Amino acid sequence: MEQFLKKYGSNIFFGYIIIGIIPIFVFVTEFNTPFYYSFKYLSLPILTLTFYVYLMKMPTYRRVNGDVKGILLTMLYTVMFILFCSGYIIGFNAIFGKQTDYKIEGTIVRLFSTSGTKSGATYHVSIKNSMSDNVIKLDVSKHEYDKLNIGQVYSAYWKVGSLGIIYKRK
Repeated sequence: MEQFLKKYGSNIFFGYIIIGIIPIFVFVTEFNTPFYYSFKYLSLPILTLTFYVYLMKMPTYRRVNGDVKGILLTMLYTVMFILFCSGYIIGFNAIFGKQTDYKIEGTIVRLFSTSGTKSGATYHVSIKNSMSDNVIKLDVSKHEYDKLNIGQVYSAYWKVGSLGIIYKRK
């Protein structure tokens, strides 16, 4: 296994990242919900799997890099696997299982955007639900964001996917 990972590991990891990013560009979701889901439900299995591979299947790698460097690199890979799992969660949520329509209706209480150096800006809206008084934060497109104002009533149909995550196609 160690030779296989040395030979193909970087290609497999790169492919995993690319495939995991695709759903992020296709669907918008409730703000950060797929990331919370990844950390809550997948952290322990991924951590266990990465350390199992490091400790049991890669003895030469452990000897060459030492325990501290090897553990730090394994932790880095673990975090990256967990972060990129969110794309798979979005895709699974939207494609498989029962999908139900969900009407989001309420007053806009906050509009905000975040900007990244490489990924560009992302746009978010916080809506106070008229039925339950809960505040829901949604990712929205720039086109939709530009039309919204604080205090305005927001009403739109989204979907609830198989994992219970609210989403819609971009």
